[in-house]
Amino acid sequence: MCIRQRKEKERGRRERKGGEKKKGEEEKRRRREREEEKEGRGRKKEEKEGERRGEGEEGERGERRKEEKKEERGGEGREEGEGKRGREKEREGRGRERRKEKKGEREEREREGGERGGEGEEKGEGEERGG
Repeated sequence: MCIRQRKEKERGRRERKGGEKKKGEEEKRRRREREEEKEGRGRKKEEKEGERRGEGEEGERGERRKEEKKEERGGEGREEGEGKRGREKEREGRGRERRKEKKGEREEREREGGERGGEGEEKGEGEERGG
């Protein structure tokens, strides 16, 4: 092997090594950036959740914002049970209570209906025949 060939061979080897090194560094950098992005997203989520729960500085800011909004709307704003959704929830709750009552206290109501006489008695008899 002549000198020129040997030099080219070494240069190629050096370039390859250098290239691999650069690739590795790039991959490391990309990986690091990705991890930082993920951490950043995680932090943002935590801060938002903290605001909702009213924790830390972000939470305090969130509370202040809520209070400001209430003042802007006038009065204390909506509390649970007020507003459309609250009323709907209340209704659903009542419905559930009634259903439970029907299951558990049907016999009592039948007896009461029987004591009262009239339509209640007929209703009770009908249920006894049917069920």
